[in-house]
Formats: sequence, structure tokens, C-alpha cells
Amino acid sequence: TNSSSNFVNQYEVQTNTIDETFKDLNLEKTLLKIDVEGFEMNVIKGSKMKLEEIPFILMENQFGSHYQNINFNEIKEILSKEKFKILKKFIFPTLHYQDVLFKKI
Repeated sequence: TNSSSNFVNQYEVQTNTIDETFKDLNLEKTLLKIDVEGFEMNVIKGSKMKLEEIPFILMENQFGSHYQNINFNEIKEILSKEKFKILKKFIFPTLHYQDVLFKKI
């Protein structure tokens, strides 16, 4: 139900970055799949060093206003500066989101 008693307003979650998690691994043959329900920018910002190695990124893009402070154009701009371009878009039958495949050029 949508009762307010069913929701938690804030809670802490321990996180780690891609750069830290994979610091000792070579990711030159990697597809990075990002589906983090509104925290895509956080993943990109925590992957700055490893983005130099990763050749493909598959990322979810929501069309609605489900999440706060999401700007997919800003994410595309950052990835463009990291030499990624959109290779393909996969639009799903529900039409409220798509997966976008980026390739390092």
C-alpha cells in the first residue's frame, strides 16, 4: 500500500566505487552494466579511473520522474568527454525506460 508507515525517509547504505572495487583488475574486456535506480551519476563519478579501460557501458535511462536529480543528458556529456558514444538504445514495451549501450571510440 502507499501508507506512509511502509516507507523509510532516510537510511545509510555503505557503498564503494568502481575504481576502488576493481583497482587491481584490468577491465579492458568489460561491459559495465549500470542499473542503480537513480544513482547512475554516482557510479560514473566513482569510475573515473576505470572508465579509461572499460570499452562498453550499458545503462538504464528512466523517462519518468521516479528519481530525484537525474539528468541523463549530463551523464551522456560526461561519457562523451571520456570518449564514449551511444551505440544502441533498447526501448522496452512498457515505454517508461530504455537501456543505452555506450561504446568507447
